[in-house]
Amino acid sequence: MHPEKRMDAERMLQGLKPRARELLWLAYVEEMTHREIAAVTGLNVLSIRILLQRARREAQVLAGIERNGPCLKKRNNRYATRWNS
Repeated sequence: MHPEKRMDAERMLQGLKPRARELLWLAYVEEMTHREIAAVTGLNVLSIRILLQRARREAQVLAGIERNGPCLKKRNNRYATRWNS
């Protein structure tokens, strides 16, 4: 990972709850699979999926990204935001 991106990720992670921080760090910085994260944390693989989804939502809130804001979706083999489609 590029050093600048790593520093941005570290700053973002500081505002998260400890478990969310750990899971996002393992998934995105350490690039571990759900199975690997489960082995390291002692959690169930299915729990990892749910907890990562919650952690991503929490990170979006901290980053000021609204859930109802523009999102990318694929239409006719190209990406378009909800606002311009």
